[in-house]
Amino acid sequence: MMLAANARMYAVTPTVKAAWQELFAWVAQDAGVPLAYLDHAAPAPLEALWERGDLGAAFMCGFPFASAAVKQQALAAPIPSPPRYGGKPQYCTDLVVRADSAFVRLSDTFGGRIGWTVEHSQSGYRAVRNHLALRDARYAEWVGPLVTPRRVIDALLAGEIEVGPLDSYVHDLLRRHEPETAAKLRVIESTAMTPIPLLVASPGVADDAVARLRNALCPAMPRPNWPRRSTCCCCCVSLRSMWRITTCCWIERERPIFPSPRVSGCRRHDDRIDTLCAHRLGLA
Repeated sequence: MMLAANARMYAVTPTVKAAWQELFAWVAQDAGVPLAYLDHAAPAPLEALWERGDLGAAFMCGFPFASAAVKQQALAAPIPSPPRYGGKPQYCTDLVVRADSAFVRLSDTFGGRIGWTVEHSQSGYRAVRNHLALRDARYAEWVGPLVTPRRVIDALLAGEIEVGPLDSYVHDLLRRHEPETAAKLRVIESTAMTPIPLLVASPGVADDAVARLRNALCPAMPRPNWPRRSTCCCCCVSLRSMWRITTCCWIERERPIFPSPRVSGCRRHDDRIDTLCAHRLGLA
């Protein structure tokens, strides 16, 4: 059975998308599990992608993964290499303004317009709400749903909003692969770290296929046929350092994640995240 692969969440430029496609092709060959890259571009909802029954490897945001009634099967989580990630599969939201704006502190934007992506997004909505709730912040308007980080950037540069949320890994990919756009933005504050979106397979995918995909993504030893270095750098994959970590990256079950100001307490990791197999992706 041919399974679908998708990296829409982190295919930030056509070149990076092509590199993800090449990486998935190598994973399919190494695992012996047929994967076909599925285009699912915005504005098509990500929920429709995640509900498919034929996903073999697709990025899924942690909040919908942890809160879903029927769980997808966790394969691997990227570990971005910049120092701020601390060598862990985590990310944050960079609250960005136009580089040429006069804003110095986040509080300078209060009373203005803030963008948001979609309600199920950790980086584009929930992390932002929690961060602002701690400050009793007030904005005149929440502009959205903007759906994608790219649309947040467009809204900022068009003067439609004063501040907006960017997935920090998306932002780091842009800094490397589209520096001319990144140079027009400035981080004014960042939220706390939470678990990064992970690669998942559909619930009905056979256990044996899932195990082989995990092993291909997270080998305990170097592979002689590993993807060429140019591909790894293009999609910001640091493969060499992956060989120096254990096959699995253990995430503490009791670490509270995905807090929301609209509920008391915090959601906690699903058991499946405890044994998340870590694929070291990041900036070389």
